Amino acid sequence: MAKLLPVEKRVYELIKERRGIDVNYISSVTGIPPAAVEKIIFSLVKKGVLVELSFCTGEKCDMCPLRSVCFAKPWGGARIYLVRGEKK
Repeated sequence: MAKLLPVEKRVYELIKERRGIDVNYISSVTGIPPAAVEKIIFSLVKKGVLVELSFCTGEKCDMCPLRSVCFAKPWGGARIYLVRGEKK
């Protein structure tokens, strides 16, 4: 795994623990403003720890393979990320 700053590591662990990214939840737990949490997430993508798979607009939910686990529709869309596995 790429070298992470302590704050990046905390956000990464919360994402793994929750099996999803909820910027407001991460913000409330860490005290980091939501805009800063989003920047940390983009930093994790740049470092290769997260992979952005797509941006969902919430318009074609019936055809989406993630529809049974997705919670994006009420918010009108979401970014979909994959957490890279750690090498042991």
